[in-house]
Amino acid sequence: MINPVIPRAYGQTSILNNGTAQNNTVVIYTVPAGKVFYLAGGYLAAICDAAAIINTAHLECDAGSLIHLIVATSALVDRQVYSVPLCLSIALPFPAGTVFQLRSDSVNVRAVGAIFGWEESV
Repeated sequence: MINPVIPRAYGQTSILNNGTAQNNTVVIYTVPAGKVFYLAGGYLAAICDAAAIINTAHLECDAGSLIHLIVATSALVDRQVYSVPLCLSIALPFPAGTVFQLRSDSVNVRAVGAIFGWEESV
């Protein structure tokens, strides 16, 4: 049985952060010092504002030396929206200092996304 993501008396804190990026990278959450973040899920949407060859949106985490792509999606034509849910059956742990970010590769696409999970003290 999978436990729901709710804070417990022994130090868990629920996290739900979201953001929007357009032709840039936006940090939506940084795991604080002394904590571990358990990623339970999220979503990413690419909203295309003008027709283009390809517009890509990314939800990624930067663990210091590597950027890990969590999910990506593309929109091709004006006003097209693609949405991708991130559903994990087991929460993934990320250490302190890990940065979760949204990235848009074009002025024509908005990357809208969120992550949710919980953090615990180490």
